[in-house]
Amino acid sequence: MGLFSWGKDKTRKASIGLIAIGSGGIEVAVVASGGQIIFSAGKDYIKTAGDNVAKFSSTISQTLNNVLSELQKSPIAKPIEYHCVLPAPLFLNTIRELEIKKNQPFIIEQKMIDHLLAESVVNFMAEKEIVSSGLVDDKNRLIENDIYQTELNGYRQTNILGQKVKELKLLQGLSYGSDQILKSFEEMIVATTHAKKIHFHTFPSTIFKAVDALIGAERDDYLVIDAGGEFTDIVVVHDRAPVTHFSFPYGLNSLGRNLAEQTKTSPTEAISTLKLYFQNKLTNEARDSFQKVLAGERQKWLDYFNKAFSAIAEETFIFPQVYLLGDDLSVFFVRDFLNDPSLRQLVLNKNEFHLSTIDSHLKSSSKKITMFNGRSSFIDLVAPIFSPLN
Repeated sequence: MGLFSWGKDKTRKASIGLIAIGSGGIEVAVVASGGQIIFSAGKDYIKTAGDNVAKFSSTISQTLNNVLSELQKSPIAKPIEYHCVLPAPLFLNTIRELEIKKNQPFIIEQKMIDHLLAESVVNFMAEKEIVSSGLVDDKNRLIENDIYQTELNGYRQTNILGQKVKELKLLQGLSYGSDQILKSFEEMIVATTHAKKIHFHTFPSTIFKAVDALIGAERDDYLVIDAGGEFTDIVVVHDRAPVTHFSFPYGLNSLGRNLAEQTKTSPTEAISTLKLYFQNKLTNEARDSFQKVLAGERQKWLDYFNKAFSAIAEETFIFPQVYLLGDDLSVFFVRDFLNDPSLRQLVLNKNEFHLSTIDSHLKSSSKKITMFNGRSSFIDLVAPIFSPLN
């Protein structure tokens, strides 16, 4: 594995397929050179996602088959290489700090790095329990093995090969998932698309790489929050590396169902009312009534959020800069909930959160080139990091 191996594969020339599996549905896109999205289709799950990995993967397979069938009907040239992004709880991930320290200076060589990473992977996989898939004779499969940071003699550097040092530190990102579940996805993709190559990635790693490519050195410390499906995902970035990730079962879909139950309407009607509420289009009486119901749901979400942040605070600071990912409504509700005064106690120096949306950064970025937008801002965000070279 070469340094910073999550960069682009320079052998890719044609378009690639991008499969984004979320907690609320699946989107498939075809990405041409420069990040141009030339096809996009998606479908929400009929059944809700849950913590049961085997049941969730079955729901994914059914939906994936339907969405890939839409791609096959398209007249565009079909990719033979696919990148598939996995959501929680289909993976487990961690960050490991690796170090070589000697009394005498040594020259850094690629084979030294490869050996260090390989040894770490062996130890990592040996330490981990089988992902709870509920499948008989299942085993873990390594998904990602990335280098996020390198330090020479205590100083951050990127070009380290050939350097003569006494101390080398690497920040390694690792993830793994169920071998049987990943194989079932591979078989589905190959059967439908005749793909020759399939690469798996995890949501937090993909989000970090895409946001880092978008904003560059603008920020070293921030959170990315996506609450657009069944779950809310929080990616914590510190010193320009994804140090941890949390996911909890309360996203926009959950909010819609809970509001429907409280207001004795359908989820569709509840979501429509929520939209009108944030647009200030409800009558005063309707707004006051809905606000009381929403307050209870806000507290449920905040309870999850506080629990996640308590765990985060044990590992790193809580940074005020937050990038919100998702459609307008999911961004509205997260923005509203994050304005709760109680959260200031969690943030570094008791600051308020500084909120901005991924969409706004995409629209203002000169790096983003699309022929048309994807079904979600996630696809628009990550397409450039997977795009083939010109």
